[in-house]
Order: sequence, then structure tokens, then C-alpha cells
Amino acid sequence: MLFPSFKLSLFSICTMSAQDFLMCLLIKVSDLSDSRIAVLLGRGRSTISKAKSKLQRRLLGKDCTGEEFDKFLKSL
Repeated sequence: MLFPSFKLSLFSICTMSAQDFLMCLLIKVSDLSDSRIAVLLGRGRSTISKAKSKLQRRLLGKDCTGEEFDKFLKSL
């Protein structure tokens, strides 16, 4: 498994769908825009933005910028 400690770190904070985990993994390993992530996951850009906002609140307990959230995921 790619980045097993990453998955453990995320799931120790909260559970999430497989799609949300894949989105987090794509953010961790790349600098893809929300639009590109949406294409790769077969979802709309607004769906990705909403999913990121929900995960920010669940993982960090607060709203933050997309850049801060991306930095958090890359740090795990």
C-alpha cells in the first residue's frame, strides 16, 4: 500500500469514504487543481470543493484555506 501511515493518520482522526481518501491522497502526492482532481475522480469541481470543505472541518475542526488544508495533508 502506498503511504500506509498516511491512511492510518487520516483514519485515526475520522472515517471517510474511499472517494474522499483518494482525493486526499491525490492532494498529498501532487499539486493538482481541484478541477484536475475532479476529472480524475469523475466528479464535478464544485463537488470536490465541497468535499474538501467538509473534510477540513472533520480533520482540523475548523474552516481554513485550501492551501492550508493541502499543507496539512502533505505533512501527514
